[in-house]
Amino acid sequence: MTDADVRATIREGVYNELLVLAAKLDQSRRQGGKAIQPHDTAAMHAVRLAACLLYPLVEAPAPPFPPKRTDHLVKLVNEWHDVALFPERPATVETRPDSEWPADPSDTDISDCTRCGTRFYGAGLCDECKAS
Repeated sequence: MTDADVRATIREGVYNELLVLAAKLDQSRRQGGKAIQPHDTAAMHAVRLAACLLYPLVEAPAPPFPPKRTDHLVKLVNEWHDVALFPERPATVETRPDSEWPADPSDTDISDCTRCGTRFYGAGLCDECKAS
C-alpha cells in the first residue's frame, strides 16, 4: 500500500467519523429544554466545516449539508462560538425554542437566489446579489 493509499484510507475514515459526530452534536444540541445549546451548536458547525474540507479528497457520498458553502459554515462557527463562550454579549444568531426549528435546518433553510440562482441559506436574494 502506498503512502497516498494510506492517507486516502485515513481521510475517508476521519470524514465518516466527522459525519457521525456532527449528527450526534446536532441531536445533543436539541435535547433538554427549549433553547438550542450553543456549545454543542458551535462544535457541530466546526465539525461540519472539517467534513466539508475533507470532502473533495475522499471517495464518499456528499455530506447531508451543502459541502461547498464553507464560507457560511465559518460564519456559523464564529457566531455560535461567541454565543457559547460570551453569553453576556448580545446574540448575533437567531435563537428560538426547539419546537420552532425545522427537523434538519441544513435542508429546509437552503433555497436558490431569485436573481442568480446560487444556493444559500435563507430566502430571496443571496448576500452577493443584495450587495450589488
